[in-house]
Amino acid sequence: MQKHVTDMRGLQRKLLLMGSHVDDDMLGKILLTSVKEAFPTTVKILRSRELSPTLDQITNRLLAKEDEMKSRTTTKRKADDGQLLYTGKPDKNRPFKKQVVKDKCHYCHKIGHHAFECRFKKRDFAKGISRMCIPIEGEDQINILQHDDDDEGFILATTDESP
Repeated sequence: MQKHVTDMRGLQRKLLLMGSHVDDDMLGKILLTSVKEAFPTTVKILRSRELSPTLDQITNRLLAKEDEMKSRTTTKRKADDGQLLYTGKPDKNRPFKKQVVKDKCHYCHKIGHHAFECRFKKRDFAKGISRMCIPIEGEDQINILQHDDDDEGFILATTDESP
């Protein structure tokens, strides 16, 4: 943009040497017309003012707009450099495949599902049994059993040791 303004000033001087005088207001209008495609919004704003802006105001505004656009594109490039681009195959529609869960269920202690999917938990809930988990043989467990009819509960402590 700075080079373009300098070239326009050079043309103004050449025309002055040839005997044709182009004042700064006219040069400002010519400059706005020449950059209308690159900065359409800025040109519209500058032309819509009641008092026509001076050549210095026009050049300052256009240079600031150019710097703003350059800084915006460089920050976008910096962000893009650090990102990873992943493209899949959009032409092939793959059927949905359920993810295999490698975690252990906290209710029945089996591998392959979570407690909210556990069929044993759903079965116990349907029977009215509410407990934290199913006891494991060989481990000391404390389970809380609760009936739906009354709010009273009781604690059942199970141990592997025989009396």
